[in-house]
Amino acid sequence: MNTSAFLQRIKTREDAEKLKSEIDVLLDLSYEEKGESFGSSLKSRVRFWVAEILTEELSTPGVNMQEELKILKGEIESLDILTLILSFEPSQSALETLSLFVKKNLGEKIILDVLYDSSILGGAKIIYKGIYRDFSLKKIFDAEFPKIKLDLFRLIAH
Repeated sequence: MNTSAFLQRIKTREDAEKLKSEIDVLLDLSYEEKGESFGSSLKSRVRFWVAEILTEELSTPGVNMQEELKILKGEIESLDILTLILSFEPSQSALETLSLFVKKNLGEKIILDVLYDSSILGGAKIIYKGIYRDFSLKKIFDAEFPKIKLDLFRLIAH
């Protein structure tokens, strides 16, 4: 099976979890139904684009769909996750742009886990392979405020 068609569609951890859930449903159905109505289950149990790719794969003679689904699930589980903490909730377009940037600069097998934290004021916090970097405005503000605090209080007092 050409897993790259699936992996290209996965941008976030949520996308990966949803696809893994659909694979689990299909695996359960394939065991229960012994493949008899697998094609009809594709149309009713998973998203259209997933069914479309799998239908194409099923048309290849000798394909063991259960094994192929297990391989795909394993590849999804092996994707690296880059956690991105933002001060805003990004649009779908912004997510696609961020994902494209990450895949281009760090590798194709990386997905985003985007979290929202308004307390960082702006910028981002990034966690990747156990390395944490804080590029938030809050960090800058917290570092600079103590330096100007006395001057600020003097200005306010006068």
